[in-house]
Amino acid sequence: MSTVISAGPPGEARSSDLMSSPGAASSRRAKVVIRHLDPWSVLKVSLLFYFCVMIVGLFALAICYWVLGSMGALASVSNFVTEVTGAKKTYVINGGWIFVRVFITGIGSVVVWSLVNLCLAVLYNLISDVVGGIRVTLAEPK
Repeated sequence: MSTVISAGPPGEARSSDLMSSPGAASSRRAKVVIRHLDPWSVLKVSLLFYFCVMIVGLFALAICYWVLGSMGALASVSNFVTEVTGAKKTYVINGGWIFVRVFITGIGSVVVWSLVNLCLAVLYNLISDVVGGIRVTLAEPK
């Protein structure tokens, strides 16, 4: 995510921007203000993040499906549904059908939530123009 950090006019260092903490001569702090988030960067990072979350969710679903199949729970559910409905054909849980639908739903969610993040970045930029952004204090480790 790309941010523009503003600490005052170029070449002008304020004594309040660089402060030493008491007792530590090697530690420095800088107060900066985050005034702008690049919407394109927010969109790219959001797409990648939510796609990774979707992949993790798909792997978790695959592991659960495999465990339930190994335990015989899927076969038991299929037999139960067949008996309850009284159908002449046996009910079969089709894993391929399930995973295709979950993947398509996941891709849709990736796009929707990335667009939500994009709208929030644009909203932050508009609000920060009015209130001046978020003040952050950066410190070097000792």
